[in-house]
Parts: sequence; C-alpha cells; structure tokens
Amino acid sequence: TFLAGLWSLSVVSALSPQVDLPYRVGGLCGDGPLQSSQLASYWLVSMWHGFEDRTDLNELREIGVRSLFLHHCVVDDSQIKAFLDQAWKSGLKVIPELNSRFFIEPAAGCFATGFDCYDNLRAAYRQLLEQDGIFFQGGYHPAVEAIMMMRDPVSAAASFCRSPGCEVKAALLGVASAWDGLLGAEEDVGCPRTPTPVRITVLFPSATAGGGETAMTHCFRHKASHGGCAGTHILRSLYLRMFESPGWMRNLDQPDLTRRGFWPPPNADVQEATYVPNNQILESFLTRWVHSFESGSTYEEVVKSLRQYQEFLPDLESDGMPQLTTMLLEFNGTSS
Repeated sequence: TFLAGLWSLSVVSALSPQVDLPYRVGGLCGDGPLQSSQLASYWLVSMWHGFEDRTDLNELREIGVRSLFLHHCVVDDSQIKAFLDQAWKSGLKVIPELNSRFFIEPAAGCFATGFDCYDNLRAAYRQLLEQDGIFFQGGYHPAVEAIMMMRDPVSAAASFCRSPGCEVKAALLGVASAWDGLLGAEEDVGCPRTPTPVRITVLFPSATAGGGETAMTHCFRHKASHGGCAGTHILRSLYLRMFESPGWMRNLDQPDLTRRGFWPPPNADVQEATYVPNNQILESFLTRWVHSFESGSTYEEVVKSLRQYQEFLPDLESDGMPQLTTMLLEFNGTSS
C-alpha cells in the first residue's frame, strides 16, 4: 500500500474500561482532574487495551497505524521521575500532556492574551524540564513516547478570537508560537538536537475532515512547493504556519519588521497575521511532528487525510527526513 513503511500511526478514544496498568504503576498514578499548579498530566500508553468495537485494527496495522489506549494519571511533582522509571520497568510508555491553563486561563493563558504562546510555553516547559522527571541527565526519559502540547486548539481559540471564522487561523498561530517556545525551553536546559528529541503532537479532531469543499480545486492537487494550497485541510494548514524562517535569518532593513512575534503586530486582525519564529520550527516540525487521530476516526478517513497531507509536502524520504508518524488514540480518564 502507498503508506506501507512510511506512516506509523496511533489512535485515541473516550471509553472508560477498567484497566490495571500494571497496578497503575506502583500506586503513583492518581485519579481526578489536574490541579492548576501542576504543569502536566500523564497518559499511560497501552497497546493491549481498548478499541473493543473496532474491526479494522489489522488493516490499520498493515499501513503502520499504532492503536494506543491512553490511561490518565495525575502524578505528584515529587514522584514524576519514580513514576516514569516504574512505567519503563513495566514495559509501558507515557505521553505527558501540558496543562491547558497555559493556553486558556482567563487573562493569563496565551489564547486569552492574543495567541502568541512563545513566552508562556517557554517558561512553563522549561519548568517542566527542570523537574528531574521527563528530562534528566541531558536527555528525555526513555519512557516518554511523545509530548502532547494541546487537544482541540480550534475549539479553544473560538472562545477568544474576535472575528467570525477566525478560530482555525488563530489556533494554528498559537500552536506555531507554542512550538517555538518549547524549542526555546529545550535550548535553555541544554537539550541536544541530535539525536532527534521526543516527538510532539497536537490533537485536531477536525483532521479527519481532509480537504473539504476545496479538495477538488486545481491548487489542492499540487505540492506546497509548486503552488499547492491547504484548502480546509487542517494538517496542511499547520504545515504552512510552520513554513516560516526565524526572524534572525531575515532581512530586517524595514524598521517595523520583527525578529520574533506576529507580523503585522497583534493589533491587526489575527486572520492577516504571520508568526515569525525565533527557532527553526519547520525543521523541527518535519522531524518531530506526530499525527494523532481520535479512535472514532474510520480507516477511510485516516487514509484520506494522510494521503492529502503527503501529496502536499516534499518527498521527505528523498530529502533525508525521518519517517512521518501518526497516532490513533483512545482516551480513558479525566483530561487536564
């Protein structure tokens, strides 16, 4: 198949079966909602639970799709390293998810204050890395499968942006600037760029919609490098938001250009803004991004969305880039 050997996928849902993973990792996996003072919650990853109503897991597996059941854990800050150690010894992986307050807290979250998430995420993620948990001895803990930055940023953005239909563009600008901040935090603590650090994902429930109404327009059939367009395809649109060179690499002869931030400045309509990063976010995106789909996504939806995304990007394997990965995820427990 066209995806064989190229895509490694993972799936998520909202069922709540009783799962003992194992013994909830030595009693360190707590219940309940995440507290505002905590930086992240932790999802235990299992490949042996969930998806009881799916009959197409073999087909998904044949094209490289990993179907992952996620069990929610709230972990005391002083026990994060012990929790990860125990998970690793038990043969389990963990996906930390950042506290959503960094994005949506009234008057303080970056979505509530204009969608430039660089400073918020750089400070928060640096604090998380310095906790001697997911990052220690100069690298990420081997139990960390990926970092989930946020879930459903488009719905979150709809509560804060001002103009009709602005939520997609605003959400993508927020994600791009948050990614930039995360890279800044890694640089602050001395995280090496090689080998490639852990993968990063953002769950877009609308990703399975594919190209939507504009999928048959002429530009939609071309790669981005040949005048292709994103249409309504959320993953293509995310790629375009990441396709910006850092401010320090640009010609800044014009006095009102910026080294980092939104251009035009934030007082302009977010629909017209471009995010100028501080770091090389496109290079990082191409090597670290993980597609994630909810477990209710059908085989046909996943294949269509990924095919349209693949058609848009450069030929990554020929350019020496690592294989793209995707997650189909089933969630069990309380979100942050």
